[in-house]
Amino acid sequence: MEWLNDAGLETVVVGPMPRYESSLPRLLFFGGADNALSQASLQSSLETSDRVIGETARASGALYISLLDLLCSSGECTVYAKPNVPLQFDYVHLTTEGSLYVVERMMPRLDTLRLAEAAQPTGRAPEVSALGEDD
Repeated sequence: MEWLNDAGLETVVVGPMPRYESSLPRLLFFGGADNALSQASLQSSLETSDRVIGETARASGALYISLLDLLCSSGECTVYAKPNVPLQFDYVHLTTEGSLYVVERMMPRLDTLRLAEAAQPTGRAPEVSALGEDD
């Protein structure tokens, strides 16, 4: 990442997708309308990985987008891209609609990170929460 930054190339690291103990469509089918089974099957260890990847990326000057911050709030993650269409088609891969859903939410976040980076004289990538405010 440092080589890319030294070459003047913008580096964006995207963190891990929410990951479940089984495929998301299966969990949604067997879990019913309240999505409790999918939320209970969410792998909590991803939070540590997300934090470490983010710290490493920012320390090297890269911009970091946490998909966990983007897709999960109040202990629940988005499971549908649109009504009756799961965000993911297996453990971590997005459906076509899920890809569009994530990118539509990721681009404003990337714009916020770019603005924060431009305003920061240190050359180190800024930390910005999913809402676009400083952490």
